[in-house]
Amino acid sequence: MGNLGELSPYEARDAAGFVESMRRLKERSGLTYRELEERAARNGDVLARSTLADILRRTSLPRPDVLTAFVRACGDGQRVGAWLDARNRIAAGIALPLPAEVPTPEPDASAAAPGAPSGLGAPSGPGSAPASGSTSVPGPASDAGAGSTRTPAPGSAPAPGSAPGSAPAPAPGSASAPASVPGPAGAGPWTVDPIASRPPRTKARAVALAISVIVLPLALAAWALFPDGSGSPSTPAASGSSAAPAAASQAPADGWVTIRPARTPSLCLTDGRDRDGSYASAVAVQLPCTQATVPRTYLEPVGEGLYRIQWHHPQEGRGCLTVMSTGPVKGMLEPRNDCAPATLFRLQPAADSTGGFQLRPANSSRCIGIVDNDIAKGAEATEERCTGAADQRFLVRAG
Repeated sequence: MGNLGELSPYEARDAAGFVESMRRLKERSGLTYRELEERAARNGDVLARSTLADILRRTSLPRPDVLTAFVRACGDGQRVGAWLDARNRIAAGIALPLPAEVPTPEPDASAAAPGAPSGLGAPSGPGSAPASGSTSVPGPASDAGAGSTRTPAPGSAPAPGSAPGSAPAPAPGSASAPASVPGPAGAGPWTVDPIASRPPRTKARAVALAISVIVLPLALAAWALFPDGSGSPSTPAASGSSAAPAAASQAPADGWVTIRPARTPSLCLTDGRDRDGSYASAVAVQLPCTQATVPRTYLEPVGEGLYRIQWHHPQEGRGCLTVMSTGPVKGMLEPRNDCAPATLFRLQPAADSTGGFQLRPANSSRCIGIVDNDIAKGAEATEERCTGAADQRFLVRAG
């Protein structure tokens, strides 16, 4: 396996260059597509070899989850944050300084020996090591990459209106501990003395403090005078509804989850075939959770209380559940590779005490239930009229 540390994701200036860096990383790993898929699975990631081959043929940026799985499988897991940071910068159109634009610092006594490795966070040559006590990490600043350290890029300009190397002004009235801020290149962090920067106490501030101490108990006493103790006639308590706040505050777990019919919690929604055999592709059915280890289910929040239900399969890749509008399995849920037009769901807390949810497609007034209200293994999930029946309640559990 080649020296992965010599390959920097920051060398790429655009999406095509970034994919070229990914191809070079694969070549240096010495692994085949199948071996990368297997290593990703051992890492707990999903990286279908067909998906990876398609990505490396394109000139567009990969999804962050695919990039993470790929970098980890190639053996460069310690620099996942740098790869994600470089990818996000290109996606956001943030230009990185070209090598010719980065000034070379003067050598000093603390310089690293020639030939030291130049991976992320390591000195890249003589004169690049920071002075003793410095906690800054060389390399481009991170504004999106996970696990990277946010430091100014060498040669970057100070913020408008500030002198070079000056510290940011503390927030008004702040009494926090000295904040470490980056100083000039090659120097250790310097601090802003909170005692020197703290404004002196004045008589006016003392009077304001005394007034606040008196007013707060009076406000609490006035709040207690409301007949229902709610503090406002517009709250649910005043209108006679006491169950609504509890239901409204209930939200499903998102991320990796299992979705189970509430009345048969040992079963999970997973991929299967319609029992009539009239459709060649997978649809969502209920099967024992012990058998439904793949695909994994990911509940993706998309805003405004809506969710996308993703399935991640080691061979098929990602698919998003979509209510079929036509054909022999009309109303059933099929995983589609194109998630953009996939069905969005609203997870509405059930009216009973099971802690379950109704799955309601956002583009209709109907609910997801089980065909014929069946509890058998292999019964299909389908869109149907909302009745409040037991087959329309589902548990969403993290896992």
